[in-house]
Amino acid sequence: MMAATDLPSFISDRTTAFTLPENRTAIALSDKEMSVTFYAVCKRENESVWRELLTQIEKER
Repeated sequence: MMAATDLPSFISDRTTAFTLPENRTAIALSDKEMSVTFYAVCKRENESVWRELLTQIEKER
């Protein structure tokens, strides 16, 4: 989706398998008061598949 628009987009260092399109540059944000909230959405019947990962992410906050 990022490659299809000229609008700014944001990535996280948690996205380890991520690669930037050639026309993009990553700029580190160094504001100590900056905060980012990520949301995860899944079907209720798949919740058990993701529960362990989501629980671990919550612990790291």
